[in-house]
Amino acid sequence: MSYIFILLSSLVSADELIKTSTWEKTPRIEICPSSAITKEEIVDAIDYWNLNVDDKMRYTSIAYVKSCSFKKPRVIRVMDLKESKKLNEKSLAVTYYNHWFYFSNPNRHYIENVEVMIPQNQKSINIIAHELGHAYGYQHSNHSIMKPTF
Repeated sequence: MSYIFILLSSLVSADELIKTSTWEKTPRIEICPSSAITKEEIVDAIDYWNLNVDDKMRYTSIAYVKSCSFKKPRVIRVMDLKESKKLNEKSLAVTYYNHWFYFSNPNRHYIENVEVMIPQNQKSINIIAHELGHAYGYQHSNHSIMKPTF
């Protein structure tokens, strides 16, 4: 009986995710010099996501970089929030992405590049996993990882 409950609750969670964009090609993850986030924390957050969601996060590599280029395609850039003044006072972190679409299918959006901005004092795996969810095209929902508040 408990197996059925677990199965049903996982199905409900999967239905609650809202994905509005996707990557056409697998992105790489770059950690900007100002970020306090480590490779290990990113891997832990991706592992946490992959254990809790059927749609697996894939990446080609995770690397520390000497500088962050904001025009590079197929890149998720992880940076400290001080690099941008885009956070409102109620947010713990923020993610922005550029996307595009084919004119033959304007309803399917592909992610070009992403900025994940996490303040140095916010190193929670839950917050990193949540922001990476945005980086992979997910919006806020009732799913435990993608709730708008913690």
